[in-house]
Amino acid sequence: MTMKLKPPTPAFLFVFLWLLIASLLVLPLLLSGHSFAYEALGEESVKLTDKAAPPQEAPEALIRRLAREYGLDEDEMVKVAFCESSLNPSAIGDFGESVGLWQWRLKDHPEITRECALNAACSTQEAMKAIKSGKLWWWSCAK
Repeated sequence: MTMKLKPPTPAFLFVFLWLLIASLLVLPLLLSGHSFAYEALGEESVKLTDKAAPPQEAPEALIRRLAREYGLDEDEMVKVAFCESSLNPSAIGDFGESVGLWQWRLKDHPEITRECALNAACSTQEAMKAIKSGKLWWWSCAK
């Protein structure tokens, strides 16, 4: 006597394929020994060390502190950065042309390196200098 197997249901196929794809994407990361923290755009993985990284100042607190130091309106500076990047120091916009917390267009600002644009403190320092010198118009969110 032979048994006939029923074809799998669509729900079973969906779950099976989802688990297969998820395991193919995640398993190599787990086995690689790398942490899940990556530098901007995932160019190089960051190795975990025994030493804890120093705590970073939250983007909003950083913007407010530097705005006070430069004599600029804190709320306006936070508003502009929030509009530009949602306060995400790793934000990439405009099809890769705008980078960081302040969405620096690197081709228009050769004085700003990609590393600086992706570093909240460096990027905000450069933005405050520019805004203090009357360049707030550089940011479309300030209009």
